[in-house]
Amino acid sequence: MWVAAQDVEATCKRMQFVRLNVTRVEQADGAEEAFVTFRASLKTTKRYREGVKNDTQTVTERSRFLRQDGRWLYRSTLPLSSNTLQDVK
Repeated sequence: MWVAAQDVEATCKRMQFVRLNVTRVEQADGAEEAFVTFRASLKTTKRYREGVKNDTQTVTERSRFLRQDGRWLYRSTLPLSSNTLQDVK
């Protein structure tokens, strides 16, 4: 877990999150599982920009969330073409 936290911290130091657009939410009524597709726009921070012509990137991701104790928790990233959990087993 500590390594993952280090990775997130390093990314946050070199990237600025500019925009987040949720493009799709998939959840059956009362389900404990949901899928969210989003597009994030990120910009490289100043100290990492040298030699970079276009420092803005867009990332599209489909994520799986599970509800535990009334809270939605991120579980994993899924392929954008995946329609169900069975597709990624």
